[in-house]
This record gives sequence, C-alpha cells and structure tokens, in this order.
Amino acid sequence: MTPTRRIVWLCRGSTPIRYFRNLAENTQLDSYVQDIRRLRGLPALADAGTLLRQLDLERELRIYLLRKRTTNLLARHRWTAGLFERIARWRAIRMYLKCIAYFRKHQPRAVGVWGGMRFPETLIIRAAAVHGIPVLRFELGMLPHTRVIDAKGVNYENSVPRDPAFYRSLPPSPPIAPATLLRRPRNPDKGGAAEVVELPQRYLFVPFQVALDTQILAFSPWIPDMRVLFAVIVEARDELVRRHPEYSDLHLVFKEHPTCPSRYQDLHDSARQRNVVFANDNSTQQLIEGAEAVLTINSTVGIEGLLFGKKVVVLGQAFYDIEGITRHARSREELLAVLEGLASWQPDKDLTLRFLNYLAVDYCVPRRPGRPEDFLSADLDDWAANEARIRRILSDIESVG
Repeated sequence: MTPTRRIVWLCRGSTPIRYFRNLAENTQLDSYVQDIRRLRGLPALADAGTLLRQLDLERELRIYLLRKRTTNLLARHRWTAGLFERIARWRAIRMYLKCIAYFRKHQPRAVGVWGGMRFPETLIIRAAAVHGIPVLRFELGMLPHTRVIDAKGVNYENSVPRDPAFYRSLPPSPPIAPATLLRRPRNPDKGGAAEVVELPQRYLFVPFQVALDTQILAFSPWIPDMRVLFAVIVEARDELVRRHPEYSDLHLVFKEHPTCPSRYQDLHDSARQRNVVFANDNSTQQLIEGAEAVLTINSTVGIEGLLFGKKVVVLGQAFYDIEGITRHARSREELLAVLEGLASWQPDKDLTLRFLNYLAVDYCVPRRPGRPEDFLSADLDDWAANEARIRRILSDIESVG
C-alpha cells in the first residue's frame, strides 16, 4: 500500500494528541496523528514468533512495575503481583506487534512520540527500529522556555555530545545571561502553608527529584531514591566536618520536588539537629544563587546551576556530566573525595559557556515563556522552529542512510 502521509505522530491521551495535531496543522510537514489505542491488526504468526525472540523488554517492564507497585494494590500484593506482571508483559507484547503491523502497512518516513522512556512509547521505538524508521522524541527542554526534539533518545540517552573536544572546537561563546527560572506549582497533596525559610551563610544545595521518574529508575545506578540521597549526602558532609573542622559551618539545603507527592516528614525531623535545612518553598533560583555548589543525581537543576556559574556535582548519569564542566561521584567514597577537593576545583568557564551555547543555539528549540505545567501547551510553541529542527534531523539521518 502506498502511504498517503510521510510522518506519523503516535500518541495517547487528550493533551499529547492535541499537541501533535497542532504540530501537524501549523507546519508544512506531511504528517498526521494516530492514536495508538486505535491500532488494529497483528503480523503473521510466523513473523510474530521471530520478532518476539529478538525482543527484550526487561528494563522497560521493570520501570513500569516499579511505578505500578506504588499506586496499584494488585501490582504489589504477593498473591496477585505475579499475575499482574504476566498481564503487563502480554499487553506490552501485543502493543509491540500492533506497531510492527502498522509500520509494515503504512511505511512512514518517520515516527514522533512524546518522551520515549515509558510504555507504550518504548514499544513504538522498538517496533520502528525493526523497520529502520527514525523516531523523533519530543521533550520539555533542559533550558528555560525550550523544547527538545531528538532522534537518538531522551535524558542521559540523548544525542548531546559528551566529548569536551567537541565543544572546544566550536567558536568562542559570549556569556549567556541566565533566564529567570520559572516556579513549578506546589503539589496540593503536600498540605500545610508555604514557608520560605532563612538560608544559612554557607551551604550546598541538593534538589530532590520525582521519586518514580525515569531519571531515577533508569539513570541512577547507586542511589535508588531520595531517602538514600539524603542519607548519603548528610553522611558525607558529616565525615567532611570530622576530617576538616573548618567546614563545620557548611550546611546542606534540600528542596523536595514541587510536583512529587511523596512525603519526607521523617527526613525533616532528622534534619533539625544536623545543620540541614529543607527549603521547599524558597525559589530554586534563590537556592542556586546562594549555594557554594549544587549536588544532584541528574536533575535539570544541574543545568540551571551551570547557567548561574555554580559548581555542579553529579551523582547519577547525566548528559551534562562532562569532564571540565562538572564533577561526578559514583560511590560514597568518591563523593567524600569530591567534597574534600571542591574548594580548590574550578570548572572550565570557557568550556561551560560553549556547552551551554550549543544547547541554546543548536540543540534546544525555542518556545515562548510560560508556566512549567504548560509544557504541552500548543500556544507556546514556535511551530516554524519545530519544523526547521524536524527537517534538519531527518535530512541528516537520510543523508547518512
């Protein structure tokens, strides 16, 4: 069958569908939207057997089940968890085979998805790979007022170069004026009144992340959650003070992620006697600007720290963890060593500027300013910039292929 359209935006849910419809209607791209819940058809049984023998869903299924166990009783109850997992695996395989059949029938030039680390988007990506079809992943940008479109991956798996030599080969970059960071709305489930706290004179800023975000589940090898992050950093600071008493006035300032529903009252109680402060209602920009350094697993706050000229220490896997720009710690011992040498270490300012300029000019797609929760709002996107980036990505792929 000869395809009538060349790019298909595969998505689910009213908001992504509305976003991709606006993308199709406001650009000259030959594209259309397909709701993945309405896919029909399966490949021939013989083909399906061959395809399934090549399919490995273990990482994606692990992440899916970890999320479900916090919200679904059937997924975590010992009598039903096994059945829940088998049903989830069967549904994933069925969706994968539906995508295979759809791509075989329609032969699109490219596929677009929102994100790319969750079911069913991971299944779309796997099925597209079988047919050699490029997949464009759309995400909220890591710089303020930007969008990301990437054909390689998202987060740590994106296409941003990691070699410092790449950025040193770029033209010199003028200083980038950091934008005013937008405040995310506070999760109403947190309860209590907002309270802006007075900050200590000297502190390290540690932003919490969403507990079950893929950034933690997929790209944090040695720190599985925020409680472990809290314990590891407090322990390292305490040992630093024990070895070097001149750091006795160095505090830790933590901030819970404003949209995460998890509660950490036990950590708040533990913090009161330990030179540790929770500043949940202070602005992230204020916390970055006053800090001696930002310690993060792999949060976008790390990028924001670079924008404000701060030292950044990465404890997980982050695309911006580049030699000369950040320091990293892959164990408790490495973290302590990094903290001991932090005062004498200086990031390469020229390299950092070139990296940030590359993100701003070459990688991110600009959007109009808006609230963080409006990341899928069609009213804020520069459709011409989106179209230009999509065309450039596809041209680069097709010139190689």
